[in-house]
Amino acid sequence: MKYRINYGMSSRSLPPLLSTYRTKSILVYETLKAAILSGSLPPGERLKVKALSESLGVSQTPVREALRLLAKEGLVVIRLHSDACVADLPVEGVEENLLIRAELEALATRVASEHIPDDVLQELEALCAQMDDCVRAGNGERYGELNRRFHLAIYRCIPYKRLYGLIEELWNQVPRARWVFVLAPHYMAQSQAGHRKIVEALRARDGERAAEIVRDQKRTARELLSAQRNANAPR
Repeated sequence: MKYRINYGMSSRSLPPLLSTYRTKSILVYETLKAAILSGSLPPGERLKVKALSESLGVSQTPVREALRLLAKEGLVVIRLHSDACVADLPVEGVEENLLIRAELEALATRVASEHIPDDVLQELEALCAQMDDCVRAGNGERYGELNRRFHLAIYRCIPYKRLYGLIEELWNQVPRARWVFVLAPHYMAQSQAGHRKIVEALRARDGERAAEIVRDQKRTARELLSAQRNANAPR
């Protein structure tokens, strides 16, 4: 199945900062990071300090500090004597990450089916209810956060802490991949149907079925990233 990847915002249309409870540089950092991770600021987008300061309603100093923080995370590239730009998304690396995760997470799901307690199954049901709300509201950002909590709640039930640690590390290596539901919002409904089936399979202690659903979800995520690469390829 093909999915459309959406980018809908430029640095000129960022919302003004509203909160006063964190430093301005952290607020700018959080705002820009969210826009980069969601795809609203796509790879290669120039980040002009002056334009950003005017758009966000702050001075140029916190913008520069925020860009330095983002550069440390590899989300922004700062060039000498020029403005910054959004770093390219290393699609090949993300695809490899998802290829490995597909097998490790399928294994962890199968093992978890033998150990998962009733209270975790109830937690998964509650997370599914929240994700249902996100699907109806089209909130891909929140859905992505709940999706991470859903899967890691399952993997925490396995007795093999090294396997869990490897999976968590792989999740943390590619934060932008978590925002696939923002980039391709039509995928949320299919993903959520898979979550419901995973819970059903875990309740039935059918680890093989649950594992295959997880594996299919990662395959679909890889297809979405491949579609993004093809859409952005020079013609």
